Amino acid sequence: MLFTTNISIGTPPQPFIACVDINWSDLFVPSSSCMLDPDMQRYCSPFRKFNSTQSSTHVPASAFEDTQYEFLWARGYLAHDTVHIAQLQISNQTFEDAAFWRSQYRSGWAPIDTGLGLARSRPRESRDRDNTAEWGSSILQNLKEQGALQENIFSLQLPRADEELGNLVLGGSDLQRGRQSRILTLPLTNKSVSSGPRLSFLVSSGWQANISSMSLHSSINNQAPLDIDLKGGTAIFSNWHDFISVSPPMAERILTYLHLSDLYPDPPCSQISDLPNLTLGFGDVGKITLTPSQYTVRVKSVYRDDEDRCVIPFTDWAHDGLREEGEKFVVLGTAVLQNLITEFDLDKETISFSARDD
Repeated sequence: MLFTTNISIGTPPQPFIACVDINWSDLFVPSSSCMLDPDMQRYCSPFRKFNSTQSSTHVPASAFEDTQYEFLWARGYLAHDTVHIAQLQISNQTFEDAAFWRSQYRSGWAPIDTGLGLARSRPRESRDRDNTAEWGSSILQNLKEQGALQENIFSLQLPRADEELGNLVLGGSDLQRGRQSRILTLPLTNKSVSSGPRLSFLVSSGWQANISSMSLHSSINNQAPLDIDLKGGTAIFSNWHDFISVSPPMAERILTYLHLSDLYPDPPCSQISDLPNLTLGFGDVGKITLTPSQYTVRVKSVYRDDEDRCVIPFTDWAHDGLREEGEKFVVLGTAVLQNLITEFDLDKETISFSARDD
């Protein structure tokens, strides 16, 4: 699921559509120079493009970069310019002005032009690049360093469906506004993983906290609950990953409990009421419980236009097959976050959340 917002680059501002991503850091956009190459025109023509000659605040750089993000592949020189997000302004932001542009979407088009990275720290994939120093501070780091925010926090409410609007508040929070559900506040941790590209990318992006348990429980069919002890484990909060990723042995236990033979089953949403509730425990801080209609991921059916299907989100995909080391981590993706109002605090180094009241 992509949650997008409008940003602009340059003076005067040139508009782009960005995917809001709490696990990403680097800004990139297609360059108008991609239209100079006849072979490249068909790939970049559907996208908004940055014209550096039209910006009075543009400063070119000499470093060359290669970026892959959400089915987009970009290559180009780094540059510096002013970035606008609503009423906020970031000066001298580094970004990739990409003359080479490819979309892996079948149509060649994509619903986004770039990513608005809100990672706490630069993910491992970015840190391993040759020109890490040239990238400088991320958008979120610059917002803090340049004093652009009233408070060094942001809150996020993801949409549950295509027709629903989400909400991103930079420098403030919607968490305290009209909340009836209990607010849980977790100190951030700084765990790391030594292998596995997907998991190390998510872990290193920084929005992580302790988790103590996961359980599946239902009053239907008198089935005993499945209680998974995660004491000493780490929850990785992500909207880059849509699902709930656990280690392969844990995924096997969950699938067996649910009587499933494969990952990502997508029954019609009218048939999920027999699934158990999901409870996530965070030690003495508290726990949250999600119903099947909340934690399943609703998608449009490829079989019938008038039918929605609900993907059961338990997987080991983000764990790259890691068994022992992967046991320590649980990735709480969009399937969880879309049911929460979440606040990310850079100064207090906490993540707080409450169940949505709707």
